[in-house]
Amino acid sequence: MGYNVLFIIADDLNDWLGCYDGHPNTKTPNIDAFAENAVRFTCAYASTPLCNPARTALLTGKAPWNTGIYNNQIWFRDVPDLSKTVTLPQSFKNQGYFTASAGKVFHRDCDVDDPPSWSKYCGHWGGGGKPHPDNMLKHGIHHKLYSRYFREYLDFYPSETSVLETGDWHNAKWVANMVRNRKDQFFIAYGACKPHLPWYVPQEYFDMHPLDSIKLPPIKKSRYGAYELKQPEHPDKDNDNRRSPFKVLRAHNKLHEAIQGYLAAVSYTDDCFGQIINMLDTDREKREKTIVIVTSDHGYQLGEQKTWAKYNQWQRANRIPLLIRVPGLNPGVCHEPVSSLDIYPTLMDLCGLTAPHELDGNNLKSLLYNVYQDQNRIVHMSSTDGSSYSISRDKRYYYVNVKDGSDKLYDMYEDENQWRNVANRDENVSIVERFKKEIPDFVEPILPFKLDQLKLDHNLKKERESLIQKMKRNRKIGI
Repeated sequence: MGYNVLFIIADDLNDWLGCYDGHPNTKTPNIDAFAENAVRFTCAYASTPLCNPARTALLTGKAPWNTGIYNNQIWFRDVPDLSKTVTLPQSFKNQGYFTASAGKVFHRDCDVDDPPSWSKYCGHWGGGGKPHPDNMLKHGIHHKLYSRYFREYLDFYPSETSVLETGDWHNAKWVANMVRNRKDQFFIAYGACKPHLPWYVPQEYFDMHPLDSIKLPPIKKSRYGAYELKQPEHPDKDNDNRRSPFKVLRAHNKLHEAIQGYLAAVSYTDDCFGQIINMLDTDREKREKTIVIVTSDHGYQLGEQKTWAKYNQWQRANRIPLLIRVPGLNPGVCHEPVSSLDIYPTLMDLCGLTAPHELDGNNLKSLLYNVYQDQNRIVHMSSTDGSSYSISRDKRYYYVNVKDGSDKLYDMYEDENQWRNVANRDENVSIVERFKKEIPDFVEPILPFKLDQLKLDHNLKKERESLIQKMKRNRKIGI
């Protein structure tokens, strides 16, 4: 049999890590030290920028455009055609591995998130603790936000909980002990709930990022470059400020505090990771038998393009960190475009296992052995409604195919901030056409109200098949 696997996935973690040079205030020493001994993929993307569909795609090996799962409401095992899908950890379990999980791996908050996948489950989603109730939503802007989700969860304040008592830390400790104590082959997963909103983590992580040192991401104010944002003279009278978190945070001078909260949550997540990886690396024999993957479900936008959060078409919401350490392989940096869909087939090959069904991703093994290979790869991403736009990325260009025809093309070599849409330039016509030919066909989204009809159709189909088989048997015996 092949290697052990330690699979670590964070929630809403973008590329604001030291090893990715994502933000000047980032402090992630544990992940950065790990990256020095791993292959770091600089051009890795989620299949879609939303928790459930991104995790479902990664863990089933089936892309959203082939399953119809683009939203957070549909659990894949409730869909008749997907109910028996063998997940990534389930495939290891079926082929003799012990599998265990703690925290948020699948997007399902319950006692056991997916029973067929795990031999053992910690049953605890985690988090960074909570502030005193009097300090929740103390910023005073929640009532100005248009979205109920942001009114409830867009908050950033130190929690009262000690680090040792926080949920993510508890789960990391559980995983670290599980890794230390297992003698048989394992696939063990850790899902950090941070840096997902709300940004409540212990005080020491806010102290790591003093408010007066926080830098805002570059935001374009004119065709000539980025300029510091000016606060409106009368923020409460600006109707536009009710439209989005970014505009509300900007109008009320809260952007620095919000970004401090995100950076604090990232540093807390880094410490949780450190607890696990340090436990593994103290056991030299086990380290030399264990593949480690560190990634995120998708990225997160914090003001770039005057946009906040995920579920959008920009780079920072779709790009993910992806670090893979394989025993015996040299570390390196790979600039080929890759997808979170590629993790499933890669692990199957590296561990000498058989994939249980056709997988939509590509095997990264050859890139792990030679990070300088030029494979002319294109990766695809979907919108969170499955229809308004799709994204395609090769090594140089980032293409957004928009349903209304307002396509976008960004030259990431020359314009990493995505400030100049060059889709309509004559010299880029052939590039746009090449991308258009590569876009996969998208199935319609499965919406909650459609799920009952799918189940009914499935049951009727089974009843018809059963009736046909019964009629065939009756003919054979002369009834």
